[in-house]
Amino acid sequence: RVCRAKEYPEKYRMEMGASAYARPGTVSGDSYICRRLPDGNDLILLSDGMGKGEAAALESSLAVKTLANLIEAGFDVEIALRTLNSILLLKSEEEIFATIDIGIFSGESGRLRLYKIGAASTFIKRRNRVHAVKMAALPMGIVDGLKIDFVNLKLQPGDQVVMVSDGVTDSGRYRRAKEQDSAGAGSGTA
Repeated sequence: RVCRAKEYPEKYRMEMGASAYARPGTVSGDSYICRRLPDGNDLILLSDGMGKGEAAALESSLAVKTLANLIEAGFDVEIALRTLNSILLLKSEEEIFATIDIGIFSGESGRLRLYKIGAASTFIKRRNRVHAVKMAALPMGIVDGLKIDFVNLKLQPGDQVVMVSDGVTDSGRYRRAKEQDSAGAGSGTA
């Protein structure tokens, strides 16, 4: 699905798209929003709710909707993140945790600001090379003293930015671990 809002005059342009997948008969715990902000910047938000099924989907949906609404209303991203973290901590008896991946792209400067709270790597493909952007942080809703880091990247024409949840980055690792368990089960090796 292509996420695009009305056009604004801009020097640089980003085409945004999103895709989601859940195993048949299950609900994805990931939620996302792509939208144009009132200041003309593009917002990409991805959240992975902790756990599985409906509960994880509700956690991530709450996270992206709350953050998108706060940022769109003009809140600074760090204040919006701290506000969401406080909301999740207040519901701590329900253990609501969520990863957050935010990308804000400026069509005026061509810069992308990435905030990552417990989120999987973001991949930047430039020509024949791929660079992974990873930041260590606990998911939202776990600790009061939230660590907020961001990175500013100057994108070049043709760059591709791929934001994914850990369901994508961990899928091969899980399959390899199962194969190793199966292969080593009867071999008697240590």
